[in-house]
Amino acid sequence: MVKLKTKEEIDKLIKGGKILSKILKEVAAEAKPGVKTIELDALAERLIRQAGGRPSFKYYQADEDDPPFLQHYVLLLMMN
Repeated sequence: MVKLKTKEEIDKLIKGGKILSKILKEVAAEAKPGVKTIELDALAERLIRQAGGRPSFKYYQADEDDPPFLQHYVLLLMMN
């Protein structure tokens, strides 16, 4: 069964998407030769927290009784 979102939920998703888009653009602008991925990760986390958010992947727990997923990073990066 599909649960439809309320207008308020949709508005929150739109607002969050705009914030994320801005953060990703700022991080992408810093992705240059010589910049370490750990530096980009720290920038992303700082920008997320400054925007009032929290990194959703960092120490993720599917259930409060489960041990946290020990993902210490905010970004998932692939370098080609």
